Amino acid sequence: MTTIHARSSRSSLDQRHITRPRVTPTANLLSRLLLSAALCAGLAEPSLAQGGWRQWEIRLHDGRRLEANPLGAPDDAHLSLSVAGYKGRQRRVARSRVHVVAALTLPDSLQAAPVVASCEDAIMRRDGTTTVGRITLTRVQWSEGVVVQRGDTVDLRDVAYLIFAARGRVRANCRREATSYQPGVTHTVGSRQMPMLCAEDCQT
Repeated sequence: MTTIHARSSRSSLDQRHITRPRVTPTANLLSRLLLSAALCAGLAEPSLAQGGWRQWEIRLHDGRRLEANPLGAPDDAHLSLSVAGYKGRQRRVARSRVHVVAALTLPDSLQAAPVVASCEDAIMRRDGTTTVGRITLTRVQWSEGVVVQRGDTVDLRDVAYLIFAARGRVRANCRREATSYQPGVTHTVGSRQMPMLCAEDCQT
């Protein structure tokens, strides 16, 4: 007696009844928008260096420009241009040689830092306000931190330029531009001021 075994078509039936998710036009559009947002987020921080820290440029009195990657201040008299510099394994830049420390990628509406040597320290913020008074490099590391001016703490995230006073014979030729700042008078931080600038014969 011959036994006939019927072949099961269950697997073929299962394959025919598998429901595949449909990609609707709305879902496709949403995916594209999310991808575009991710790309834009990656381009929104042009001032970040490869290590992830903000980029700064140090402009010396002799006209040279140095990139700080990252910016640091191991003490109040020196600036460092790298991690190794901060740790003392590379040369540091003496504060007395520095004219301006400039944040890169600044608002277009912000005026440029003065080219003429300054007789006073000054901080120009990203919103355009300027305050005059000695800058103390309190805590600056990895391109972040704070400085102190006339007892007020200023976060570097708000800073466009740190302007340092000239030293030596250059300082002796200073003249005061029109300003509302008067020695011995307390001014509120954020009041618009201009530092005393050097005379024409000591431009750097």
